[in-house]
Amino acid sequence: MCSLFMASWNRALVASLLVLMCRITQATTTCPDPKTILPCICSANEQEIQVWCGQSELSRIMEALKALTSLQAPIDELIFENNVMPSLPGQVFMPLKIVRLMIRDNGLERVSSNWLLGLETSLLELYIVEPGLRSLPDDSLSTLPKLEAITLNVGAVKQIPSMAGLARLRYIYIQAPEVTEISSQLFISLPYLEQIHVVSSPKISRLDQGLLSDLPRLTLINMTRCGLSWLHPRAFARLPALVELALVGNRFASARTVGAAVRDLPVLSTIRLDENEITQVEEGAFVDIPSLRHLSLTRNRILGVQRGAFYRTPLLRSIDLSHNQVQIIHAESFIPLSDDNVEEMRLSYNQIEHALTLRSILDALPRLRLLDLSHNRIVDILFGTLRGHPTLEILLLNDNQITRIGQEALSGMPSLRELNLRNNSLTSHLDFPIWNLPSLKGVDLSHNRIRRIDRRVMANLPSLRRVDLSYNTLALADSGAFLGNPALEIVNMSHNSLVSLSHAPFAHLVNLYELDVSYNRLKEFIIGLPQGLEFLRIARNQITAFPRPPAPEMNLVNLKFMDISGNGLHHIPTGMMKSLKKLRWLNVGDNALTTLDDQALKGLSSLEALDLRNNRLLSIHPMGLSHLHNLVSSNTSFSLLLSIRRVP
Repeated sequence: MCSLFMASWNRALVASLLVLMCRITQATTTCPDPKTILPCICSANEQEIQVWCGQSELSRIMEALKALTSLQAPIDELIFENNVMPSLPGQVFMPLKIVRLMIRDNGLERVSSNWLLGLETSLLELYIVEPGLRSLPDDSLSTLPKLEAITLNVGAVKQIPSMAGLARLRYIYIQAPEVTEISSQLFISLPYLEQIHVVSSPKISRLDQGLLSDLPRLTLINMTRCGLSWLHPRAFARLPALVELALVGNRFASARTVGAAVRDLPVLSTIRLDENEITQVEEGAFVDIPSLRHLSLTRNRILGVQRGAFYRTPLLRSIDLSHNQVQIIHAESFIPLSDDNVEEMRLSYNQIEHALTLRSILDALPRLRLLDLSHNRIVDILFGTLRGHPTLEILLLNDNQITRIGQEALSGMPSLRELNLRNNSLTSHLDFPIWNLPSLKGVDLSHNRIRRIDRRVMANLPSLRRVDLSYNTLALADSGAFLGNPALEIVNMSHNSLVSLSHAPFAHLVNLYELDVSYNRLKEFIIGLPQGLEFLRIARNQITAFPRPPAPEMNLVNLKFMDISGNGLHHIPTGMMKSLKKLRWLNVGDNALTTLDDQALKGLSSLEALDLRNNRLLSIHPMGLSHLHNLVSSNTSFSLLLSIRRVP
């Protein structure tokens, strides 16, 4: 009996304790009376409390902090923002327990040596953005053993406080424009550190020996726009997890300086040296970096890549040299050739103009898949220049000055699937065919000076699916223009000078589903369109009439989108659209339509959007829209509409 009584009493005691704990938790996660903590604002969310103190002065905030001492639970986030606080006294936060502390734009200039006293057991994250802060005591952070993240954006501080020994620290962000050097003791004994960001600190010019060493979990070093011009060969040592090194926007004049400092980093895969002052990728610049995969050197002053610039870099896959002044790349830039596995080379916005440079690039990179040579000065591509590369898949030659391409100069590339020749000076007088590319899927010839397209122009491209011929001077497309391209799916011939397509150049293209011939001078509807066509753009031409039914031109049973706006259409004939059962979007705006008959849109059972704006509509028949059961959107704005009646 006694044992049963004791068991029952124990259960009751446990239940009472649980109820009491719930009540205590509820009490401690409830904010104090808002009036007592003004100018601060408190908000509670489940088990977290956030306090924001802004637009006030130090004396009032100190009073508010005293009122907050009634909280027994820690403050998850305390924010001081846009106040007038030129200084912070010692022990300003005692006895509060704060997990995250944010201090931003308060005009803060100085802090006491023990201003963070009392936060040793609670503070996990410290965020300071104070452009006028002049100093931080050197030991102000070392007494916070639980810190995991530090952000210091301090405009006038000349020395960064020590972070040594903060065993849980994982993230560091420093922006200190007045700091001239980083102490060798700043980043020691940080076993959990994963990322270091030192940015926009232009007076830091060098990194000395051992500055960043023995950091077993460090994966990222980001020192961007710091004025660095010198790097000790042993500045980075014993960093077994470092994956990425970003030294963007500094003053390095030699790539070799950085290459020598990273040789002993076993898993380093990405180096970013953009926006420096490098003029050459010299011999031995990157040697014995077996894990390197991505190298970016954009926006330097690089004139060329010398012989042996890359030595024993077997995993290197992509190099970005865009926005430089590159004129030449040595054919033996990579030694040994068996270690050369580069797949992407980006050389846009350079000064490459000679065909021999193109040949050198292909010879130097036998496993290349993407070559970007856009925005250079290439004028001629002669036979043999780009002939013969087994793995190249994407070739970008747009925005050059190419006027001449030799017959079948673009050949011997069995893997090439994308070719961009946009915005050059190609004409119809080339010695076509200029290519023999059996696997090519897409070619962009827009913004050139091609006036006529016949069978020879698109010959030797049996797998072609997309062609862009917009913004040329096309006036004629022969009936056999695409005879050698039976797989074509998308054709863009907009913004040209086409007057007629009466030769039915698209009739045999059974896979064609998108055609754009807008902004031409077409005077009649296109004949011989394949029935599989889904998207048709024929806007801004000079078509004044739809074909009279029965019209095989309109037997487009799969058409979903048609834009025939901006022509001179006066009338939609009865039954003309009865075959367009799948059409969902029809734009006949900016024409000269005056009436809409009851049978004009009959058959458009799937139509969802109809645009009739900017016509001369005087009336719409009461039954004119009654067939459009799925119509969601219609626009008749700016039409001279005098009568339109709804049908019940």
